[in-house]
Amino acid sequence: MNEKLKSVIYPEKKHQIFLYLTLSGVLSGLCMAFPTLLGAAIEWLVFIPAALALHCASKKGCSLKQAFSGGFWLIYSQNVIVYHWFVSFYPLEFTGMSKLGAAGVVIVAVFGLPILAAIFGGVLGMIAACVSQLRISNKYPIFLPFVYASAYVLCEWIRTQFWFGVPWGRLSLGQLTEGVPYSVLSSSIFGTYFVTFLIVLVSCLIAQALIVGKFKLRVILSMALVISNLLCGVIIASIPRETKSTVKIAAIQANINSRDKWN
Repeated sequence: MNEKLKSVIYPEKKHQIFLYLTLSGVLSGLCMAFPTLLGAAIEWLVFIPAALALHCASKKGCSLKQAFSGGFWLIYSQNVIVYHWFVSFYPLEFTGMSKLGAAGVVIVAVFGLPILAAIFGGVLGMIAACVSQLRISNKYPIFLPFVYASAYVLCEWIRTQFWFGVPWGRLSLGQLTEGVPYSVLSSSIFGTYFVTFLIVLVSCLIAQALIVGKFKLRVILSMALVISNLLCGVIIASIPRETKSTVKIAAIQANINSRDKWN
């Protein structure tokens, strides 16, 4: 294998692992926060760098502390993007704060609140590291991507049980594009976490294909998952729905000062 290609697939240095985790976190956050057709396609691949970093760190025998730090940073960098909308609240006129005070509140919200969600990301990292070092994982590596995807879904679900687990911080929402979002329609049957599971699973399968070198099984399985999910969406969208009557609704936003509304 070419040395340059090997260094890309096997990120052994700490700064490279940090970069890979940041890349996956930021890209997944952008896909969720700004859903587009291109973003919906990219989202199925965004966790490849993180999966490569996880594999390399696990093979080096990383400690639970290092695994926690890696998972923490992955989710933290993701949620900083997800919480970006707090910036639009500045200068918080309805609170009567000074501009400096409002800036401080916004900064704390954008960079502080993601810490709470990232704690569960740290737990995700520890679970993944522990499972990766089991003997059965070396014997049947094909099951590891399923474990990683399940751990991520668990992390995403647990976060929503607390006030800081914002409902718009779900991977499945990155598939909500203009027109008919076929790739997310399967959630109407299996739930949004099913789509999240598939997105992470596909990335992890492709990453493992790059690492192991056995492309055929893993790549075919990845393509089958994506295509099957799309076909499921197409079938659901084509089911005729009876509508006996229609109702026209209009919502008008009054031009009221924010401070008065909160008062």
